[in-house]
Amino acid sequence: MISYAQNLVEYFRHSRQFYYLILDLQGNCSYVNPLFQETCSELNNGFTTGLTILSISDRNKLLATAKKCLENPSLIIPLETTLKSADGNCFLIQWEISAIIDREGKPENIHAIGVDKNTTNGGQSENIVQKNKEGFRHVVSNLKFGVVIRDSNGKALLCNKTALNLTGLSEEEFLKTTLPIKNVGFVKEDGIALPHHQHPTNIAAQTKTPVRDVVLGVYKKKRKDCRWMLVNAEPIVNNKGELLHVITTFVDITERKKLEQKLIGGEINKQKIITRATIEGQEKERKEIGRELHDNINQILTTTQLYLEIAKGTADVKTLEMIQLSSKSIAHVIEEIRKLSRSLTPPALGDLGLVESVKDLCESIKTTQVFTIRFYHKNFDESILHENVKLMLFRIVQEQINNIIRYANATTILIRFITDRDQVMLVISDNGKGFDPLTTKKGLGLNNIINRAELFNGKVEIKSGPEQGCSIIVIVPI
Repeated sequence: MISYAQNLVEYFRHSRQFYYLILDLQGNCSYVNPLFQETCSELNNGFTTGLTILSISDRNKLLATAKKCLENPSLIIPLETTLKSADGNCFLIQWEISAIIDREGKPENIHAIGVDKNTTNGGQSENIVQKNKEGFRHVVSNLKFGVVIRDSNGKALLCNKTALNLTGLSEEEFLKTTLPIKNVGFVKEDGIALPHHQHPTNIAAQTKTPVRDVVLGVYKKKRKDCRWMLVNAEPIVNNKGELLHVITTFVDITERKKLEQKLIGGEINKQKIITRATIEGQEKERKEIGRELHDNINQILTTTQLYLEIAKGTADVKTLEMIQLSSKSIAHVIEEIRKLSRSLTPPALGDLGLVESVKDLCESIKTTQVFTIRFYHKNFDESILHENVKLMLFRIVQEQINNIIRYANATTILIRFITDRDQVMLVISDNGKGFDPLTTKKGLGLNNIINRAELFNGKVEIKSGPEQGCSIIVIVPI
C-alpha cells in the first residue's frame, strides 16, 4: 500500500512554493528540490555540502531535531533557520521536520519542508498559503485510495473523493462526522461487528502509535453490501507528544478478498474430496473386516466348537471339564465377534433403517454398560435422507457414545433426532464430568464427528463445562 505520507513527499518535491530536502540517517543531504537549489547555488558541488549554507547554530539545531525524529518517528517538529542565497540575501525559513517511514515502520530518512516567511507581505503570504492549501486538497482529493484526517477529538477535517464514495456522504456531511459514522458499519474479517474502540483511527489516537495493514469490512447500513479495505492510521503529534491529528488511509481490496474466498472455497472443496475418499475407504475397510469376521473367523470358531461337542462323547471326566470350559470360551468369542462385526457393518442400517439401527445400538450398550439411554425420534422422518447421510449420523452416534463410555463417567445418555423442511438435527447429551471446549484439545473422536458432518455441509456445536455434562449438536442441511 502506498502511504499517504509518500504522496505528500511527491507533492512537496515538485512544489515551487516550498523548500524541500531529505537527510539520510547520518544527517547528510541526499535530496534537495529545485527551489532550494536555485536559491542556494553552493549546492552545485553536491548535496552532501548542502547544510554548510546554514550557520553552525542553525545546522546543529537541524541535526538535533532530525535526531529526535529518528528516535520518535511519529513526531513532526517545527524549526526556524536562516538561509543565505548566492547574492547575499537572507531568508527566514519555517521548517517542519519529520521521519520518512519504510514498509516495516522504521525510519529510513528525514525530510524537511520549509516555507519562506520574509519574502512577501501579509496579504501576499495569505494568498500563497491559500493557493498551497488548494493545491494540497487537489492532490489529496484525486488520490486513488481513501484519505481521512481527523483532529484529536475525532472530528473530520479532510476527506477525499474515495472516502466520500465509500460512505455515500457529501463532503459537508462527512466533515461533521466523528467515529462511529451514523450510517456506516464496520466488521472484522470474521464477520463480527467491529467495536468502536477497535477502529484503527481510534487505536492510533489513543496509543499515539501507527496502526498498519488492518483489514476491515465497510458497509452502508441500509444496503448491507460490504466492501473490504486495507486500513492504515498514522497519528501526528507535536514536539510535546500531544496528538494533533490522525491520518487514516485505506485501499479497496474487495476484489482481492473475493479471489481469496474463491481460492479458500476451492481448497475446502478439495479437502472435502479427500475427506470423502478417506471416509469411503474407511467404510469399505470396515465392511471387509466385518464380513471377514462374520463369514470366516466365526465359521472357523463354530466348526471348532462343533469338534469340541463331538469330543465330549469320548472324553474322560477331567478332559470333559476342559472341553466344556473351552466350548464356553469359544461361544463367548463368537458373540463378541458378532457384536464387533455388527458395529463395523451395521446390517440394520440397510435392512431396517437408521432409527432401528440406533435402537439396536442402544440395546447392545444397555446389556454391557451401566447406562440409562433414552432415544427420542418422534419428529424424525428418515425417508427424506440419503443413505450416506444416514450412515454419517449413525457413525456420529457410535463415535460419541464411545467417547462418553471412555471419558465422561456418565450414567445417562440422551439421543434425539429431529427433521424439518430444511435440515436434520442430532443431539447427544450426557450427565458426565464435562470439559471446557475452549481449552480442551479436540481428540480424534470429536474431530471425526466434525469431519463427517462438514462433508455434508453440516455444523457441529459442542456445549459443555466442568461438571456440567456435554451436548453435541449436529445440524445438516437437507
